[in-house]
Formats: sequence, C-alpha cells, structure tokens
Amino acid sequence: MKTSAQQYISNEKNGHSYVTIYRNLFENREEKSAKDGNLYILLKMSSEQKAPLVRLSKFVIDSISDGYLYSHTKTTNEAMKNALEEGTNKLKTLMQTDKDIEDVEIKTTILVVLEKKEGFYIGSIGDGEIYVLKAGQAINISEIMKSKNANTAGIVLEENEALLVSTEGILSTHIPDIVSSTKEKKVYREITKIGVNLPLSSAILAFGTDEPIKPKEEIDNSKQENSKIVQSFIPKDEEEKEEARLELEQQEDISKRPKLYVKEVKRR
Repeated sequence: MKTSAQQYISNEKNGHSYVTIYRNLFENREEKSAKDGNLYILLKMSSEQKAPLVRLSKFVIDSISDGYLYSHTKTTNEAMKNALEEGTNKLKTLMQTDKDIEDVEIKTTILVVLEKKEGFYIGSIGDGEIYVLKAGQAINISEIMKSKNANTAGIVLEENEALLVSTEGILSTHIPDIVSSTKEKKVYREITKIGVNLPLSSAILAFGTDEPIKPKEEIDNSKQENSKIVQSFIPKDEEEKEEARLELEQQEDISKRPKLYVKEVKRR
C-alpha cells in the first residue's frame, strides 16, 4: 500500500512567530545511520517579544533530527522520546546562554512524525493537533495522548485512511468538512483547500493512502529572519480547479504498509 505526504505552511513577517516543516527522507540521506524511516518535523515558535526564531528553529530541528538518527536506545519509541528531549533541551540551553533572549518567553509546538515500514510513530510537545481518519470518523489522537499523559503514539493506516497533524486550531476547526470529504474519497482535495487558505503562523501536514494533490512548491524562507507567506492560489472556476489538481499532483511514494494497529505509549 502506497503512502503519500502533503504539507502547507503560512508564515508572517513580524518576528513574533515562525513555523516550519522539516523533512529528512531515508533515501536522500548521504550518511545512513542505523535508524531508518522518513522523519518529518513540524515546529512552531512564537513570542510576544521579537526574537530570532528562524535561527533558533534551525538549532532545535537539528537537535530533534540528530536525537532520533543517532540515538542508541533499543526501541523506536524510546528514540522518538530522545528526539523530543534533545529538541527541548537545545532550546533551553540557547536561551540560557544568549543574553538577548534569556528573558524572552518562547512558546513552542513540536510535532514529529516518523514514517517506517511498520507504520507511523508520532511525538508531540505543546498544542499541536493530531487526528486519524478511520472508517469515516476522526479520532483525536492528541487528546488521547494527553489523557494518557503520553507524548508518543503509534499508528498504522489501512486503505483510504489518513494521519493529519497541524498547529493549534487548524484541524479542529475544519474536521467536520474533512470527515465529510472521506465519504467521497476527496480528503486530499479538502486538505488542499484548507492549505491554500491557512491563517498566518500555521501549518498542516497530511499522510494518506489515497491519491494526493500536490501543493505548489513552497518558498524556502530558512535563510530569512523575516519569513514570507507561502505562495498559493485559489482556483476561480471548475476548469481552473481541474488544471490546479493536475498541477498540484504530488508526492513521494513510500513503501507498502501492513494492516492496522493503533496504540499510545505511556511516558515512563
């Protein structure tokens, strides 16, 4: 069963917030570590005071990625926990050693999705939203994790199911429309509609087993302190919609998946 990924990001220029999605695909790694799988990191940082959030985000993402790739733990779940810990510890260290930000309060949301042959592993810190679409229903994984005091979970998708993650308020606002779209097997079309209309300082990342719609190539703002809004558009009529669908068709085919299990792992 093929799995596809789809992402959208919307940033603002005021320096008070920054959101990004990082991908580390196994097939593209120059140095193969003992850890396999495709790693996705959705990171949002915000502050009432101006702060070098773009620069800080690079250090945090590198620490999360390295925390997984070079972890010596025995299980994938433990490696995911190690990755989350490395990311949060890195931010704390930066804030303690940089006088310009030592008194700045920075709110952070981290969502890590690790895609492996046996399924998906999820790590979460902060107010991110995680849903699984299954049998025409939306399961709020983030709420389940909070109720179990867990920051990691495992998911396997069956045919025509999807894993969705977003910054706060995106999925929860649109989940009724997303669920309705599953009846016509148009989840990716609905995600595209949401994605091109994202409010500032937000992002959405979707994984599914049906045919995705490819988003337009996003602008890389990683070298800019003041990031721009990702370029997007809204089709005006049915002909343009069809052209847009063809233009947006995406994405990375990933390996076949076994059948379903869903589990939450309690924090030790």
